[in-house]
Amino acid sequence: MSTTVVYALAHALLDFACAFAYFANAAPNFSDWAILALIYNLCAFGLQAPLGLLADRLNYNAALAILGCLVAAVGCGFALHPLALVILAGLGSALFYVGSGTEILNYSQNKCLPVGIFLASGSVGWYFGTSLGCTQPTETAVWPILAILTATALVAVCQYKKDPSFKSDNLPCQAWDFSKIACIASLLLILATILRSYIGCGLALPWVKTSPWLVMLALFVGQSIGGFCSDRFGLMKTASLSLLVASVLFVWSENTIVGLLAILSLAISTPIVFWTLAKIMPDKRGLSFGLLGGSMFLGFLPLDFNVTILAQTPYGYVVGSLLMLASLYVALRLAYDIVKPIDQSSPKDIRSDMMSDHTIIVG
Repeated sequence: MSTTVVYALAHALLDFACAFAYFANAAPNFSDWAILALIYNLCAFGLQAPLGLLADRLNYNAALAILGCLVAAVGCGFALHPLALVILAGLGSALFYVGSGTEILNYSQNKCLPVGIFLASGSVGWYFGTSLGCTQPTETAVWPILAILTATALVAVCQYKKDPSFKSDNLPCQAWDFSKIACIASLLLILATILRSYIGCGLALPWVKTSPWLVMLALFVGQSIGGFCSDRFGLMKTASLSLLVASVLFVWSENTIVGLLAILSLAISTPIVFWTLAKIMPDKRGLSFGLLGGSMFLGFLPLDFNVTILAQTPYGYVVGSLLMLASLYVALRLAYDIVKPIDQSSPKDIRSDMMSDHTIIVG
C-alpha cells in the first residue's frame, strides 16, 4: 500500500472520528455551538503553524501524526466535558495534519497528485462522521476509538516498513532568508486560502443543507482532480481555468448541478496552493502546511462572529472566486522562477534558486 493511500485513509478515519465525537457527544451537551466550533477550529487549524515548525525541526513526521491520533483518541473516547473533547480532538487533529501533511509533501516531490488525494480524503471522513454522529445516542465512543486506532496502525506500519527508526526526510531548517518575491508569493497563497475557506465555510445555497453529501463529493473529486490536472497540464493552466470556471458557475449556483460544479471547480486549486508554498519553503514544509491550515481558520473566523466580508450570495461567491484567481495567478507568476528550478534541482540547490540579491529576514 503506497504512502499516499495510507495517509489518505488515516486522514479520512481521523476526521470521521472527530466529526462523530463532535456531533454525537460534544454538540448535544453544550449550548453555545458557535463557541464550540471556534474552540475546535482554533485547536485543529489555528495551532498548525507552530506545530508545523516543530515538525520541521523534529524530523519525525509519522511519530507526530501517531501522537496526534492518540491525543484525539483520548478526547473522542474519554473526555468528560464537551470542551475537553473538542480541545483534545482539535489538538490531536492539528498534530496529525502537520505530521502527515509534511510527510506527504516530502513524498510528493515533483507531483501534486499525492497532495490532492491526501487533502481530499478528509472531506469523506468528516461527512460520514457527521452523518453518523448526528444519528447516534450520546456517550457513544466505540466508533471513533476504533477509527483512530486503525489510523494509528496504518501510519505506524507504513513508517516502520520505510524506516524502523521513524526518522523522516525533512530538509535541515535554514535561516529565515527569503527573497521579496518569495515572501509576496507566499502571502498571496495565504490570501487565496483565506478566501477559499471563507467561501467554503459559508455556503448558503438552498440545496447544501439538504444534500451535504454532494458537497463532500464535489470537494473530494475537485481536490483529487486538482492534483492530477496540475501534473498533467501545469499549475498555472489548472488554477486559472478552474477558478475562472468557478466564478462563472457561481452566478447560477442556486441550481444544484451548477452549484455542485462550481464547488468542484473551486476545490481544484486547493492542492496547488499547498504544493506551491511547500516548494517556496522546501526546508520548512511543515510550517508551509501549517500556515495554510491557519489561513483556513482565519477564513472561518468572520463567519463564526457573523461578520460579513463578502455577501453569502452567488454574486458574493463570484467576487470571492475572482479574488482567489487574481491572488493565485500573481502568486504562481511570481513563484514560477522559484518553483520551476526546484523541479529540476537537487535539494542542495533549492535554496540558491530561491535567493536574490535583495533578500530579507522574515521573523
